[in-house]
Amino acid sequence: MSDPAAVRKQLPALRPGDLERFPIWEQALDEVGVPGQDEETVKPRPDLAEADPIDGMFIVRAEFTARDGSRFDGYVSPQLHSTFSVQPMLVTDDGQDA
Repeated sequence: MSDPAAVRKQLPALRPGDLERFPIWEQALDEVGVPGQDEETVKPRPDLAEADPIDGMFIVRAEFTARDGSRFDGYVSPQLHSTFSVQPMLVTDDGQDA
C-alpha cells in the first residue's frame, strides 16, 4: 500500500475506490509548479476527520441517491458562506459527471 503523503492525483482522475480509501482530499495548491502537478492536483488527507473550508480547499466523499433509489458515489467541495457552491460531482469507474 502506498504512503498517503506521497499520493497525488488529478481531480478528474479520482474514482470511487480513491474516495473510499481516502474520503477527504485537498487541492495541492502549495505544490503548483512541481513537475506534473497543477491546480487540479489533489492529495489525500487521512489525518482529517472533517474538512473545514477555513483550512483549505477540500473535496469530500458523498453518496447521492436518485429519486428512483439508485445510489451514486461522488464528492462535494465545501465552500465558505454558501451551501449553493458545494459543487456536487458523480464519480464512476469510467469518469466524472456534474
